[in-house]
Amino acid sequence: MPIDPMILNAMLDTFRGMAKDIEGKGLKGEDVDKMNQALNRMEELGQQLSDINEFNGALMQENLFGTFSDHYGKVLATEAQGAQDEKGYDDATLLRQTLDALKDSVKRIKQGKQDAIAMAEGYSNEASTQQAMDYLKRNSDQYSDVTSSIMFDSKMNEALTEAKELDKNEGQKRSELIRLEMDALFDEKGLIEPIEALIQLGEEPGMTLPLFLKIQIEKGMDKAMEGSAILRDGMVYQLEYAKALMVNPYDIEEKERILYAFDDLASKAKFGVPNSLEVTLADSRICWELEPKKIFWNELKSRFFNILDHLDSLIIANSQYFPSYAPYTMMATYNEKKEHAEYIKNCMPGIIKQEEKQLEKYFGATFLEMFNHEIFKWEVEGNHIDYSQFYTEFLKNKVYPEAVPLQFLSANTISEFESTIHDKNVMFNPESYKVEERIVKMMNDKFGEGYYEQKFGRADFPQRNAAPWDINNFN
Repeated sequence: MPIDPMILNAMLDTFRGMAKDIEGKGLKGEDVDKMNQALNRMEELGQQLSDINEFNGALMQENLFGTFSDHYGKVLATEAQGAQDEKGYDDATLLRQTLDALKDSVKRIKQGKQDAIAMAEGYSNEASTQQAMDYLKRNSDQYSDVTSSIMFDSKMNEALTEAKELDKNEGQKRSELIRLEMDALFDEKGLIEPIEALIQLGEEPGMTLPLFLKIQIEKGMDKAMEGSAILRDGMVYQLEYAKALMVNPYDIEEKERILYAFDDLASKAKFGVPNSLEVTLADSRICWELEPKKIFWNELKSRFFNILDHLDSLIIANSQYFPSYAPYTMMATYNEKKEHAEYIKNCMPGIIKQEEKQLEKYFGATFLEMFNHEIFKWEVEGNHIDYSQFYTEFLKNKVYPEAVPLQFLSANTISEFESTIHDKNVMFNPESYKVEERIVKMMNDKFGEGYYEQKFGRADFPQRNAAPWDINNFN
């Protein structure tokens, strides 16, 4: 079975487009042949292999991306060399070629913005939903737990209907928001003005190519053309977004250090514009240094909260209210729901103990010790824990001690969950909405008041009766 077209096209369409561009120019030669051979081999592997990891491994092992890019570059270099040989190497011709290239870049920047807007405006919720449905059906053996459900077709048709309505009702609003975003994120003026200044310099009477190059370097005009101010704006936006999300402290630290490195390099540069290669190397060094810490943090967090979620699943399965909770709400019959609840009651204690053993073996922390870990504090202060403090303490102090393999939860614990937690609606964190609140503020500050609400709407936050978290008094 070949790689699914949705995945294969996303990986190869860029290379297909490059090959088509070369073909359209009528270019021939050994490098064109080798470039096409590499692409053909990619296509061949895409049809022979079914596992995406195996496909990627084969591409890397045979260096097909590198081979294609290498010969593609040689084809373009040969084309450019031929054009220069045809026109000659006199000073006036080279200056004119340079100015023509600068003028062309201005056109490409303007057109690039319009192309990006057109692409975004052409997005269809209906087409995207249909694509997802087709992907699931083509790979039904892999997603049989989803596609085999008797509710699958009705749920998918319902999603498709909603997508059609969304396209119909919000098309104009989406177009307006896209242009608002592009104006805020795509500083066309900041990119074009330095280039136009160079063009104006090159068109002054008596200008020669050596003088043109000398003046632009002396005045730093070539550096201004690199668009460093726009690059910095992007770094600031990424930092603000990381602070709003609060995924982990290293994500924020990474963005802060990248911005600091940029400013430090700029302060030492002759014209206040850092060398682009130095910026790239500094960014890479920071990312490489912090990536292991981010991976460790995220993996430890995931394993800890998996156990907490298992405790939640265990107490719910034991209660009379289990059919009203996910995943039972997605199951078609009561017998199916009951069977799953029995599985959880019988098997989850053993799963919890095994996962805690792995937590301690690979990360040196027990489940109970994690409640004093910086990860737990970070998640609480970032409003990422959807459970209330009262319910989390109940899971930790009442359910966890009873989650013993081959034993069942006590009637008192089950009764306490039903009457004290479920019935009083104190299960969930009443301040989970603050995550969205931070993102709303960040985006509205960037794009204008009301932007987030117009584009995404606001989530309906249900009534929750639990008290807010107080990490300093967590028991």
